[in-house]
Amino acid sequence: MLVCLDIGGGSIKCAWLDRVIEMPNVIGRPKKDVRILVGTDLLDDSIPHGQMVYTRPCDRGYVNNFECEKMVLEKLFEIIGGVSDITDIVVTTPPFFPKELATALEELLVKYLGTPMFINSSPSALLALSVKGTRPFCVVVDSGFSFTHITPVFDGKVFEPGIRRIDVGGKILTNYLKELLSYGQINVLDETFVVNLMKEQVCYVSMDIQSSLEELTLLKNQAVLPRKERLSREDRIQLEQKYTKRYVLPDYHKVKHGYLLEADADEHLADQTVVLTGECFLVPELLFQPSMIGLRQAGVPEAIEQCVMACPEVCRSLLRRNIFLTGGNTKFGNFSSRVAKELGDSYSITSIADPIVGPCTLAKFVVG
Repeated sequence: MLVCLDIGGGSIKCAWLDRVIEMPNVIGRPKKDVRILVGTDLLDDSIPHGQMVYTRPCDRGYVNNFECEKMVLEKLFEIIGGVSDITDIVVTTPPFFPKELATALEELLVKYLGTPMFINSSPSALLALSVKGTRPFCVVVDSGFSFTHITPVFDGKVFEPGIRRIDVGGKILTNYLKELLSYGQINVLDETFVVNLMKEQVCYVSMDIQSSLEELTLLKNQAVLPRKERLSREDRIQLEQKYTKRYVLPDYHKVKHGYLLEADADEHLADQTVVLTGECFLVPELLFQPSMIGLRQAGVPEAIEQCVMACPEVCRSLLRRNIFLTGGNTKFGNFSSRVAKELGDSYSITSIADPIVGPCTLAKFVVG
């Protein structure tokens, strides 16, 4: 049996036969307990995440804590029913993965599993091969937990001179949202798990960031504006509904998971509710303007163009017509539309749900 492992900084995916599972790539220790919770153990509703100390096997996208990773893998293979039927493993690693770490990871898996074959592959190359109807030339934008990689793929092989990396991923976005909320409303610096779920539920990409900021500023300044310059009641309500979201935080007693309140819902848990306005679109905006947090790097659209221009001229038009978006950050509302808008009509954008599809068939193809 062939198994594909996608070891990411935030989660680890395992695909075999026609099944795919995903679990957190992290271990946690309660501050007042001696237990060790691994992977799916941390999804228990009764766990107060603010009282947990987390250890991740991956740092900046690379596995560097192999003892921790071994515990996560043990939990993973316990879930899929053991390793006795596994014959080969395909492991995806990010671009420019250090050879020393790749060797250590191979030793861990082969020694632990006893498999005769270990295949190290690029997730972008696997994605390009797995998309039905794709042409030999494409660009894969993979925006994950640690980084955003823009990778050109030629006939299933990565063209390394064209790879571009943006040091913005889901981790930075979550930390940015934590800071905005902590300095503006309520201290959630220890609630990474809760804020990450909040980010996934409320954040979206603005199609016109300047216009959004101007409308939000106008809405917040209504009380100090001259009466003649104020918005009508209907326009004010419309803007409030457009930019205001209310989110209920969990207390792990009555409320196990945070959730988004509907616009017309009563605030029966006002002391647990945070109000988000500009945070909803400012957080994903880091993917388009890393300079907002002091990173002197291009945003996603500009990095895609840089990637294409770094490739041979004869294939640039083909690359522009085959841009694939994958990774958790590409699931933000309006993400693909914003990328398409900034790149123009010469580009064709396609959103992909997951880089590992049809794992066994794909793995056999790669092995062959």
